[in-house]
Amino acid sequence: MVNKKISNAQATTFKNIDFKSKLEARCYEELLKAKLKFKYEAIQLPLMEGFRINKVHFYHPVGKSFKEDINRAGEYEFIRGITYTPDFYFENKKHIIIIEVKGYPNDAYRNKIKLILWYLHRVITKKKIYFFEPHSLGQIMETVKSIQSILNEEVR
Repeated sequence: MVNKKISNAQATTFKNIDFKSKLEARCYEELLKAKLKFKYEAIQLPLMEGFRINKVHFYHPVGKSFKEDINRAGEYEFIRGITYTPDFYFENKKHIIIIEVKGYPNDAYRNKIKLILWYLHRVITKKKIYFFEPHSLGQIMETVKSIQSILNEEVR
């Protein structure tokens, strides 16, 4: 399912890749200029597993009273998990670097970022994890410089 709630984003194609926004395409362009080999929407992180409701009876309002909704949360109704696909992802022996380009975050993003950070906090790895969230071209440029600095430290 495609997220249609991205505010003011204009899809664009660059280097035969379909980006959800022009800002994402510009970020990719800057990463290429800096010779950083990031992948676009290459992985999906499982923030929450799907599950079956078998103990909960779900009631919702119908007129002035509540009615049990067997169709929406019956005995074996499956609730889909929540996944997150980072815009840009890089991993080497020492680092995991994620870039989430956000022009204008929608109202659901505040809760999703909490889940993303909670997931990353719990990842069992000896690698350092970096999460960048640039909102403008200037911030993308700063992000690229920071990443270059992080990776140059590895060489020293």
